[in-house]
Amino acid sequence: MAQTAKARPDDGAGWDETLSLYRGQLEFYLDYLVPCECDHQILAKVEAEVRERSVTNEFKFRFLTRALVRHVIQHLCECTDKRTTHSAAQRDSLFEIPVQERLVYFMRDILEYSTRDTSLLLGLTDAQIEKLLSFARRRIDMTEGPSTLEMQAPESTYFRWTFFDLHRP
Repeated sequence: MAQTAKARPDDGAGWDETLSLYRGQLEFYLDYLVPCECDHQILAKVEAEVRERSVTNEFKFRFLTRALVRHVIQHLCECTDKRTTHSAAQRDSLFEIPVQERLVYFMRDILEYSTRDTSLLLGLTDAQIEKLLSFARRRIDMTEGPSTLEMQAPESTYFRWTFFDLHRP
């Protein structure tokens, strides 16, 4: 009988590779989600949290983005910093979308979370999530169209991904 290799939890050392691989993407997400200059503080909290966890390699990126979303939600509820690092053009277009709508849009349409996962993370009902998503989509379509908010990396690769094993040969 053939044995199949099971994914083993990592001992924490593998987080260095995962974090270095996705740090730029997480910073880009924070630029989109957080209107203040607190993104480095949030990222530090996320990194500290994930380093304490033993997660199989195939789930690390998903775990990392979920931790990021949770810390962003907490931060948005608590932050009093009104300074922004974004240009006037970014503030005028991107930040016309209210923070809660922007967060729901990000979670549902960018990260492709289910309505239920999104509602549980935000502490809202499924109906409220769908309404906020509808508002965000309409607001995006009314301003400059959905193509203006395609999330692209500086190297012009889309932030839609497939999950893969980071340690696959």
